[in-house]
Amino acid sequence: LGKYTSCEPMLGLLDHHGVSRAETYRSVLESASASLLDRIQSKSPPMPHNKLLHLLEVSFQYIKLPELRAIPLAVLGELN
Repeated sequence: LGKYTSCEPMLGLLDHHGVSRAETYRSVLESASASLLDRIQSKSPPMPHNKLLHLLEVSFQYIKLPELRAIPLAVLGELN
């Protein structure tokens, strides 16, 4: 988030209220991961097979990170 200038006002406000950057980034990661998992597992409409394969390709490198492991595992589950 730090390199995106459109986020600077939000980060500044959170800093002002004592919210650490680590907490902010963790919250954004959790929210984005949950949203992506919902999309992967959605049945209406289901994610196209080619998009699942692409997502697996780009996410598999993060399988050892506990915070991101669910993404490639969910894709693998949908592909089976």
